[in-house]
Amino acid sequence: MHIELAPVRHNEPLTVEKLGETLILNGEPLDLSSVAEGETKDLDWFDCKWLASSVRREGGQLFFRLILPHGPTAGDETRYPEALIVASDGPVDLPPF
Repeated sequence: MHIELAPVRHNEPLTVEKLGETLILNGEPLDLSSVAEGETKDLDWFDCKWLASSVRREGGQLFFRLILPHGPTAGDETRYPEALIVASDGPVDLPPF
């Protein structure tokens, strides 16, 4: 998974865990397995407040953007985050809230 992060000032932090092609976002599953190779599904296809873009599959990889909430004193690493490449299952490390 290639995940870009869209920083947004928000009072609720985000936790992310990867399980196959499903992300668990603050305990809620986001199943991305329905996106076929070469397909792009619009943001409206998914019922997820943390998703910030359409989702596409290219070369077997999923590409999309997640909202990255942050507190009022977030540093540069959170306000200007690098994209994440997530290959293995488990918790996903996000920049500090």
